[in-house]
Amino acid sequence: MRVTSRFWNPRIWSGRRSDESPRLGSWRLEHLGDRVVPAVVSWDGGAGTFNWSDPANWVGDGVPGSGDEAVISATFAGITVTSSGSVSIDRLNSAAGLKLTGGSFTLGSNTGSSSADSLVQLDGGLNLNHAFSVASSFLWSGGSMIGLGTVSLGSSGVGVISGTLLNKDLSLTISNSGTMSYQDSGFRFGATPGLPGVIRNLPGGKFTFVDDADIGLFYSDPGHLFDNQGLVVHSGAGLSELFVAMNQTASTVQVSAGRLRANSGGAMTGAVTVSTGTWEWGGGAFTASAGATVTGPVRATGGNSSLSAGAGALFTDLGVTGGGLSVTSAVSATQYTQTGGGLDVSGSLNVSNSFLWTGGSMIGSGTVSLGSSGVGVISGTVLTKDLSVTLSNAGTMSYQDNNLRFGATPGLPGVIRNLPGGKFTFVDDADIGLFYSDPGHLFDNQGLVVHSGAG
Repeated sequence: MRVTSRFWNPRIWSGRRSDESPRLGSWRLEHLGDRVVPAVVSWDGGAGTFNWSDPANWVGDGVPGSGDEAVISATFAGITVTSSGSVSIDRLNSAAGLKLTGGSFTLGSNTGSSSADSLVQLDGGLNLNHAFSVASSFLWSGGSMIGLGTVSLGSSGVGVISGTLLNKDLSLTISNSGTMSYQDSGFRFGATPGLPGVIRNLPGGKFTFVDDADIGLFYSDPGHLFDNQGLVVHSGAGLSELFVAMNQTASTVQVSAGRLRANSGGAMTGAVTVSTGTWEWGGGAFTASAGATVTGPVRATGGNSSLSAGAGALFTDLGVTGGGLSVTSAVSATQYTQTGGGLDVSGSLNVSNSFLWTGGSMIGSGTVSLGSSGVGVISGTVLTKDLSVTLSNAGTMSYQDNNLRFGATPGLPGVIRNLPGGKFTFVDDADIGLFYSDPGHLFDNQGLVVHSGAG
């Protein structure tokens, strides 16, 4: 604060006693107190340093204080001002860059906005309660970001979250319209209880996970979110795992190398495309809104995931390779592949074109259905295929090799229902055996059953 104003209230002073009649008196001023008015404090670089806390760098030779707006004009574009102490101001509008190396830096206003050409945080804490736009570059290698505000990287900006020595703890929103990458480790959501961490990758934004770049948790919060509305890429040989919800809205996932796995569920809306590689699920509740289309390979590979979908939602390539996937509503897929793990269907899984089952279990009170134009194969000698659900075939399905067993779990029968118009072929020595016995186990042929081969 730089300006102190005294406020006075004009009053008429009559000099009379309370029992006298009114008469014209003289004016006097009543002191109402001193009020401190926020000031705009401008950088002049008078100290010849780039140190925020050097008073001589500011007009009037005093650093901005609580409630002040700090301004670094275009005259100083290209420099980076460094802060390592305790700073608390109202807002910052800077054509220069800002580097935080320790201490705390608070932008306390709940209204208005702040800006800087670049933001570098090596350590310390950024406390932010409004929008803070960063134009050209963003680098975060340590410390915390906390508050109700948003750090926004512009469309031409480049951002990097990196470093293995210090944790990077997030309890505010980072919004990316540019090109941002996360590599190394130590990135955790939940810097403080009750304030979620959010990364919002906006339309046109690109966010790249490099190698083993996990997003973990410090404090849990149901509001933690990675919200992809643009392009998410994984590069490098490692596995990057998100232990926060991962939403996809009219977005693209590109796994150029390595693996990318969402371990805490998420919502899918609009047209979502897995353009390269596979988007993996490792746990949590996933939802697809009505009319959503998820194009490209999606696989449950670990943990326990659930999936529910609205009317008209479609997955073009859905599958299970490990862990578990619970289908809790009517879900439509063009192609379904299961090579391991467990499928639990309490709703229905409706496959239109291709069904391949080489290992794992299928259980539940619901139905897995292959449509009339679909082709299904049950095969493989290495892994067992255990059935405690109804598998309904209206297309062309074959069973070859062995290890198909009814009774994946006690109390739930396995049923294969070959519907009218459906064709089911046993190839060679294709036995159907038992894991758990149940009087409800059934092969129900209402169409055509064929045996081929010598066995």
